[in-house]
Amino acid sequence: MIKMPPSIIYFAVLLIVSIIIVLAGTTAYSDSTSKKNRHQDVYQQRQSHNILPFQEVLKKVRPHIQGEIIETEFEMEDGIPIYEFKYIDKNGYVLEMEVDARTGRIIKVERD
Repeated sequence: MIKMPPSIIYFAVLLIVSIIIVLAGTTAYSDSTSKKNRHQDVYQQRQSHNILPFQEVLKKVRPHIQGEIIETEFEMEDGIPIYEFKYIDKNGYVLEMEVDARTGRIIKVERD
């Protein structure tokens, strides 16, 4: 076994921790940038009347959601604007419902 001076071990640990911090910061920046882009997507889609208002879609799908909604999200999937509803059903399962934002039609429901 090779013995290393404590200063080299300290430097190696410090380097690894620094890399982790930099990567975590990059991920956080990426997430906030992507969230900003989603907000812009929703705004542009609503302004051009390509999607229904969120409240209108919620009114259509709420009777099909038997539980508590814990998260909503807007995204584009293969060029289709999608509202996602994540909810906890009466059995305690987390489910995700994808809804076509143009029509309010439920596309799929799956366990998350």
